[in-house]
Amino acid sequence: DKVSVLAGLDKNEITHSFPVCRSCFEDISAGRGKVDRELNNSSVLPKINIWAIPEAVGDSDPRIFNRFLDTWEKNLEDKNVGGAGERTEGMYFSRLAQTGQGLIFHFVFWEQNNAQEIVHLMVEDVPPERLARLESTWQRVCKQQFGWQKDTDLDFAIRSIYATLTNFAGKSQGDKMVFRDFTLEIIGAMLQGEVLPVDMFKRFIVPRLPRLVYENKPGDYRRSMYYAELWVEYMQALNREVI
Repeated sequence: DKVSVLAGLDKNEITHSFPVCRSCFEDISAGRGKVDRELNNSSVLPKINIWAIPEAVGDSDPRIFNRFLDTWEKNLEDKNVGGAGERTEGMYFSRLAQTGQGLIFHFVFWEQNNAQEIVHLMVEDVPPERLARLESTWQRVCKQQFGWQKDTDLDFAIRSIYATLTNFAGKSQGDKMVFRDFTLEIIGAMLQGEVLPVDMFKRFIVPRLPRLVYENKPGDYRRSMYYAELWVEYMQALNREVI
């Protein structure tokens, strides 16, 4: 009942609005339901749902698309019955990189707010090879620059940037929202293969170091500072690859 939602209520926009036939609406609804059940992830970022919608490329062989869905569905079934899939629980982006060969992905980051669905970020045409490169670069930086012995996945990396910026935002809800939007901006640039805003990242966190130390226990603020340094190194490494 709002013009901002139903543009056809605006007399000037009537010519640009058209009804959707029942069969098309059923197909759209069925596709939305399948994405919600099988391709949605809400465990990477708090309160944010992530859709990874696959599209076949190249020779458009439908077997590529079907094979991916079959593999993905099997992993979900294994996880639900407590089988081998438990090992891959939480590895959303890593699994896309491994099982999505021959596809590209379109990502939608959205939030459920009562009856509203708020889209925060949309990224198109992300090949699984880019996800694999993001993960391998993260693992390389962790080993070479920080001496980590165990590999961590891309999902862990994305969770860490959100947690780090949230900690630097402090207790202010306004700052938390700004830092969350900045986190999504960084993630979007990563998925699109663009240059990452390292200088902006530094300008966000450096002025807040005193408050971080004041409001947190030594172990907590040291961990946040450590991950902030790690992310500076990681973003610089990605930027060198882009350039």
